Amino acid sequence: MKAREIFENLSYENNRQLNQDITNLILKYETKLTKKSILHDIDVRNRQGEGLMSPHILSLHVQDKLVDDDIVFYITLNNSLSYFSKNLNQNFSIQKLVLIVVNPQHTIDHLSKLEEFVIQEGRIGNEN
Repeated sequence: MKAREIFENLSYENNRQLNQDITNLILKYETKLTKKSILHDIDVRNRQGEGLMSPHILSLHVQDKLVDDDIVFYITLNNSLSYFSKNLNQNFSIQKLVLIVVNPQHTIDHLSKLEEFVIQEGRIGNEN
C-alpha cells in the first residue's frame, strides 16, 4: 500500500501545544482516532525503542487498526525540540519530525520523500 506523504510546518510554544498540534494534524486525516488513542499509541511505540533518526530528526509512530489510509508527515518545527535519548544518554536538538501513522495490518511501500527530507536536514546541519 502506498502511504500518503505530506510536508508540514508546525509552530509551537511548548511541548503541550506541540502534542495538541500533532494530534490535531492526524485527526484532520484520520477521524476514527481520538486524541487519547493517538497519544497512547505514540507512548507505546516510544517504550519499544526511541525513534531518533539523526541528531536533528525524530520519528514518532501511531500504529492503530482504525487507520484507514497510511500517512507519513514530514514536519519542520519552528522551534527546536529538546529530546533526551536514554539509549545514548545524550540531549539532542530536534528540528524535524517524521510522523508515521499506519495500520499495522497494512504493508507500506517505499517512502519516496523520506530521503529528500533527511538529505535536506543534512545540508542544514552542515551549514550551521
